[in-house]
Amino acid sequence: MFRNLFSIILICYILLNFPSFAENHGSVKYWISQTTPISTKLLKCSFVDSLYGWACGDSGRIIHTSNGGASWVLQSTPINYYIEDIQFIDRNTGWAIANEFFFIGTTILSTTNGGQNWDTTRFQDTTVVLSTVHFTDNQNGWLGSYYGKIYKTSNAGQTWIYSPSDSGMFAGFKINKFRFFSESFGYACGGQIDIAGVMWRTGDGGGLWTTEAVSPEPLYDLNITDSLNALGVGGDYEYGTFIIKTSNAGIDWEYTSLNLFGQGQALAYRTPNEIWIPLGFSQTWAVSFDAGEVWHEITVEQNIAVWDAEFISPVHGWAVGDSGKVMKFNPDGVNISGNGTIIPSERALQQNYPNPF
Repeated sequence: MFRNLFSIILICYILLNFPSFAENHGSVKYWISQTTPISTKLLKCSFVDSLYGWACGDSGRIIHTSNGGASWVLQSTPINYYIEDIQFIDRNTGWAIANEFFFIGTTILSTTNGGQNWDTTRFQDTTVVLSTVHFTDNQNGWLGSYYGKIYKTSNAGQTWIYSPSDSGMFAGFKINKFRFFSESFGYACGGQIDIAGVMWRTGDGGGLWTTEAVSPEPLYDLNITDSLNALGVGGDYEYGTFIIKTSNAGIDWEYTSLNLFGQGQALAYRTPNEIWIPLGFSQTWAVSFDAGEVWHEITVEQNIAVWDAEFISPVHGWAVGDSGKVMKFNPDGVNISGNGTIIPSERALQQNYPNPF
């Protein structure tokens, strides 16, 4: 009896003195809501420093902050339809892409004065539906499409040249994101739900892209650590979120199911070890503090779907989502203990298709 009583007292002491994830989560907010002038869905964001940032989404809306999110203003655009992607490379120069209906051509928006004025052009091939834009500097950029076609510019988007891919069976799937390690070496990722996640890779500056199926579901973002190491994230409605890793420049990819409901929409690195992944419609985050070995699941405190997130520094990060919501990272909130730990449940090395998914 004494032994049982002692055990009960010991358990109570531990529960009262060891800070659980739920207690920590309830007392300190990781992300703090900012006031915006819109209530429509925000899909993407782009920040160039701790003060200047933009976010875009439904109904042709682009909002901008020049004071780190203390206030946001609505910028005037000449369109009223869906803006799929946006990127700024400095405080003045940016691009965005928008689609109203398929098969009538994609609108490319560009600005040289921070979005005070947006110029629009129709993409040269009206049969191509663009999905993402990425510039490496103010002259050189890339466009990806819903059907796997890639285009390159070397004159700030005045002209676009087709950048060929191999004839792999998955080369025609949607491209979601570009990342480059150098002028010649880079990746693009994407895929099709319920078919495959695909990685495009070039080692000659887009002279040729090689394609490989690396996962059972689409990839939405990736991060390049160095010339050998990269991490990608994706998911779908049924099987949840996964990550893929390479340690040999994309020759092999290791697939890991996180066993979390939701789709990994973005990779937001606060530090080299701390990674935040918004899981979209599930209204949760996946967070790792050891470069992706162990994951924690956190509820989005604002109870919305988060579609994009970005860190400029360890203390400056933002996330955007439904209902015009923008959240700014609170560095005082990072202190997760105990509960909420997700240990990856499945690993597999994917080298080529077909794979034993």
